[in-house]
Amino acid sequence: MVFPVSSIGVCVTSCGTCILVVCAVEHPLRGDAAVLPIVQAWGGNTRARLVFVVKLFMDSVRASSDAAMVHLLYIQSVYNVITGIYPTSTDDAVSLASLQMQEKFGSHNTDVHVRGYLSHQLKGLVPAPLYPRKAPSTWESSILERHSQLNDEAKAAPALLYSRILQTREYFGCAFFPVTQSCFQELQEAVLVGITSFGIYIFEEHSKATQKRFALKDIYRWGFHPEESFYFELKSASPGSGPYFEFPTVEGSFASDLLTDYAHQMLREMELNKAQESTAAQEATAAEAAAAAASKAEAAALMEANRQRAAAMRLQSLFRGFKVRDDLHKQFAVTRMQAAARGYLARCLFERMIEQLEAELMAEDDE
Repeated sequence: MVFPVSSIGVCVTSCGTCILVVCAVEHPLRGDAAVLPIVQAWGGNTRARLVFVVKLFMDSVRASSDAAMVHLLYIQSVYNVITGIYPTSTDDAVSLASLQMQEKFGSHNTDVHVRGYLSHQLKGLVPAPLYPRKAPSTWESSILERHSQLNDEAKAAPALLYSRILQTREYFGCAFFPVTQSCFQELQEAVLVGITSFGIYIFEEHSKATQKRFALKDIYRWGFHPEESFYFELKSASPGSGPYFEFPTVEGSFASDLLTDYAHQMLREMELNKAQESTAAQEATAAEAAAAAASKAEAAALMEANRQRAAAMRLQSLFRGFKVRDDLHKQFAVTRMQAAARGYLARCLFERMIEQLEAELMAEDDE
């Protein structure tokens, strides 16, 4: 999202390729706005800038681990802390500054990170509203000491941890609109209306302590009167109109448009989630069908393998039976041949014995 920035010219810090400046950030350009004509309209005013920032702090944005998104959230968080938009205690300011130092300069080095190292960096590390409360040397000592005590998680992902710490606070990601109010008698007249993905907050003007909150799902309608006010109406638990709240402000159109953008984005994400769930369900069904088909194919393959194994076993059995029978036939044939040969030899011997006896008898008769 593009925001026009009117700088007052005091550079407070730089992180990578981005430079944070103490400045007055105006409202975001509308989606159909052309950037070039706006820049050209500034003429020679080189102190005016366009910066890109996150506009809709959806849960998906807050939870993102994408490096570009983490860096963008970090840069905006640093800007909001340093300029005092996000109020912090002195101890929190030191902790956040130590993470910022880790992101910018790396892990603590006792030979490098010594007294005087941050002397020209302090205004880019310490929130402007808190800076006058301590001497620069005291701020520096506290930050260096806390930097030396960072654990492994903080050393590995200081930018991510920086914004995650701030995300625990309800005002994180809010667009603030200063208004006067007479709707709530128990509250001060000057308050801040905060617009975020949750819905609408009413904050105390300086501490940004939450005084009222209205979830987007409970809001029936909202809108604005040009250059006059911003209003919203809650859903009614009974027939008729629900509670109606109106806040005089010339920025009503911006507050109304931002709330509308959040509502539309929530619907888009719901549709996206449904589409993703539908796709996941279709993929799961396809996977189940594929698994079932694979199971059928495996069963068929197993049955075929069993059939082939059974056929092979039958063939082997037939072959073994044939081999046994063939061996028996051969053995029987050899036995018969041996018996026939022995019988023939015995008959020959017997015939020779008969012939010999006949010869002997004939010889005796001749005598």
